[in-house]
Amino acid sequence: MLQDNTANVKDASVFQDLMSSINNFIRAGQQTQSDAHRLIASSMDRLHQIEGVLQKRLGDAQRKVQSAERELSICEATPCYDSQGNRIAPNCVAQKSARNEANMQYEAAQENMGKMREILQRADQLIAYYENAEKRFQHLIDEKLPANHRALSATSRYVEAYKNTHIGDF
Repeated sequence: MLQDNTANVKDASVFQDLMSSINNFIRAGQQTQSDAHRLIASSMDRLHQIEGVLQKRLGDAQRKVQSAERELSICEATPCYDSQGNRIAPNCVAQKSARNEANMQYEAAQENMGKMREILQRADQLIAYYENAEKRFQHLIDEKLPANHRALSATSRYVEAYKNTHIGDF
């Protein structure tokens, strides 16, 4: 097998173009990281705002249950008499209905808080996954690409030096 000692490089600018593409990739990656950080922060802020609203609703629902329970207790403790003066059970249907409605609202508020906690937990998991991927990408940007850039730069200098010697087909 014969070895060819010519460089067979048609255009030495390919190295400069490749280095420029690497630089553009690094800048675009850094911009994307910055955009992702802003999006994550604003999304988490919004989720925590929603959590605060749901927490307030849960507290309001709990107070409504307590108030309805008090109203029902007062109604049940209030003596009632029929037209002959005999003691009868008080009619607390409205208070029982209000208590049942308050309990349903409280249960719905608890369910919503549970769902919100699940959402926040899932968001934290996704953020951890993103941060892990980001670390790998950052390693690529900080170490691998600069090393490749340096190697390309050195190769470009060698090719330019070779080209300037006017040896062989170029």
